[in-house]
Amino acid sequence: MFIDGFIRSLETVLEPSQLEIIKRELLSGATQLDNSEFKSLQVAPTAFGGAESSSELEFHHGRAHQVIAETLSGVTADMRDFRDGVAMAEVMLEDADTGAQSDLSRREAAVAALEDANRWFSGDHKYDQARNEHGGDQG
Repeated sequence: MFIDGFIRSLETVLEPSQLEIIKRELLSGATQLDNSEFKSLQVAPTAFGGAESSSELEFHHGRAHQVIAETLSGVTADMRDFRDGVAMAEVMLEDADTGAQSDLSRREAAVAALEDANRWFSGDHKYDQARNEHGGDQG
């Protein structure tokens, strides 16, 4: 299933084009379900025949229809919720990437500061200067 693979791939690769497709398809599917005529579908009582059990069949059909209609309403809400979750995950992963980049930049700056601190040693400079001033090479 495309959705299962998509969820697993979120942990490793964030492809904006795929996210846009997923979000668009989820919204489109939810809108189509929401706008479908299934909820208001009416079956004429004559469709159940003229037998004695037809009114009972009509009753059970009506109950089953209501269960499916409410289930589809829940599925529609789930699709919208999942779409919102995808959008939120996208933002959170982008923030995490930005944060990781920022952390990396700070670490690089810290390493650069350590390198700079090790380029110049006052002790060595003072030693060389003192030897030159006090004739350390006169031997």
